Amino acid sequence: MSSELWGGYISSYKFHDKWSVWNDFHYVPTAFWANRHGLTYHVSQYGRLTAGYAFVTTATSFTSQLRRSEHRPWAQFQVAKPWNDQRSWRVRVRYDRRIRRAIEAGDFAGGWTAYNRWRLMLSASQRIKTYPGGNSLHIHLMNEVLVNNGRQFSGETLDQNRSYLMLALNLPGLRIMGGTHMRAIPTSDNSWNYRYGLTVWVIHSSQSRVRTLP
Repeated sequence: MSSELWGGYISSYKFHDKWSVWNDFHYVPTAFWANRHGLTYHVSQYGRLTAGYAFVTTATSFTSQLRRSEHRPWAQFQVAKPWNDQRSWRVRVRYDRRIRRAIEAGDFAGGWTAYNRWRLMLSASQRIKTYPGGNSLHIHLMNEVLVNNGRQFSGETLDQNRSYLMLALNLPGLRIMGGTHMRAIPTSDNSWNYRYGLTVWVIHSSQSRVRTLP
């Protein structure tokens, strides 16, 4: 079991009633750096479809330095909806096409590998305090399962499982989340590598003077 710190910034800029721009950045010093960008179509009040491209560097089994380059065309569909005025839930399905530098005999080879990764996240939120001005404090419980497949893929089908327990302060257009996470990663000897740590995410949403395009 090892510890890590996960920092993230996620933003959404809505430029008219059906479309917004997605950008997010995540950094775990001994695991990965990811910057992901996309365009979101607002299917309904609660459903959103996003597609885009991500640039990633990761650590490897032979070094904790972030040296393995990766490109990811990606897409996701998520539904977020309140249960009542205190609780809400979210379901997100994400697809990544992982195009990565190839590794042979414990070092980088000359080519690239490409395979699919599917991700399912379930999230529940409970409001625990309300402040003046419409601000509020919530507790979030989240779990995400990541599964690999594809012609060039070899290894465990289960990529990893991620669990989070976080507090969130909701401000106008801004959510600041802090808490803990656990990543359970299967290894080649049929055991598990558990990585746990502190998580700090900032989620920012903004919009222009939203209008309906013809």
